[in-house]
Amino acid sequence: MGKFKASHTSVDNLPKGFPTHLSGRVKELVKEMKKDGLFLSKPTSYGEEVSINLTKREEIHGLIEKFLQRK
Repeated sequence: MGKFKASHTSVDNLPKGFPTHLSGRVKELVKEMKKDGLFLSKPTSYGEEVSINLTKREEIHGLIEKFLQRK
């Protein structure tokens, strides 16, 4: 969706776009992506939000292309 730059989303909302049986896996991947520097964390008073790290944009696009080719 092109959610780069100053766009943040709640970590709690990320699994909502996936089938319910993948919810746990999505939560694990969010942790991994933060650790790898692909997501940037932004703590708020109502929970954690993440945004895509612009400096990793090409790597992220490559991962998306790789994922889409597997379908």
